[in-house]
Amino acid sequence: MVILAAIVAFIHFGTPLIADLFFELYHLSKLEFLYSAYGVLRYLTAQFMFSPNRWMVTFLVGLFGLAILWLLQKRRARKEAKA
Repeated sequence: MVILAAIVAFIHFGTPLIADLFFELYHLSKLEFLYSAYGVLRYLTAQFMFSPNRWMVTFLVGLFGLAILWLLQKRRARKEAKA
């Protein structure tokens, strides 16, 4: 549950930080693929941050994660009942 909350928080708040990290790493290492990754992340971040569906996407990712956790718990309970 904590990991799911961390993933949702990362999607919502962390993508600009990761883009900046790639930018700084590019300046330290001069590896071109880091700058390309920075450009892609920056574009995706800008699209996501200004999207009117930003909160909906974050909510749906959290809901999807909760559904997966619930299904895994249900599956585990079935295995234990059979044993």
